[in-house]
Amino acid sequence: MHVEQWSQNNNLRLNHSKTLKIIFRKPRTNSSSLPPPVPGIQRVDSIKILGVTIGSTLCISEHIDSVLVSCFQSLHPALQTLRVHTMPDPLVHSIFHSKVLSKLTYCSPSWRGFSNASDIERLDAFIRRAKKFNLCSVDIPRIDVIFDKADDNFFKAVTSDNYHVLHSLLPPKVTHSYALQPRAHPFTLPRKLSG
Repeated sequence: MHVEQWSQNNNLRLNHSKTLKIIFRKPRTNSSSLPPPVPGIQRVDSIKILGVTIGSTLCISEHIDSVLVSCFQSLHPALQTLRVHTMPDPLVHSIFHSKVLSKLTYCSPSWRGFSNASDIERLDAFIRRAKKFNLCSVDIPRIDVIFDKADDNFFKAVTSDNYHVLHSLLPPKVTHSYALQPRAHPFTLPRKLSG
């Protein structure tokens, strides 16, 4: 196995009990076309990487499920108790924003593109429910607007810092002198690959 050989060559020890294998594939791929399992290493259909659960078909629904369960667990006992003890609305809203909304949006620029309409609707429904019970401010926008803002902030952070770890992955800047309509960034757009 290449990974094990690489580990040995680099003076590392591969811990088989903590090693998982995931094969990213297109949905509806025939399982017989997948490579054979590696002895001693468990093959999984989803994996949690830095707090984000990604499915083998790049589906993010399992991540949304676990985030919503975690948010419900935070929402009901803690915030409802605070509400019963007559904590002022602005403080309850602030706690919701810091404890619950931060869970919903954690690393969203990395996984939002893999979400489908149903995932987004479930997140929006959660926020609507929180608004209904006055656990968050009615000014909180739809989740796609929140995600758009997070994407913009992340892109600005990458493009404005030459030392950002992802800055070197940006495409070259446009060098033509045509008077075109202004865009949000000066970078060359990559060609779309067919298929």
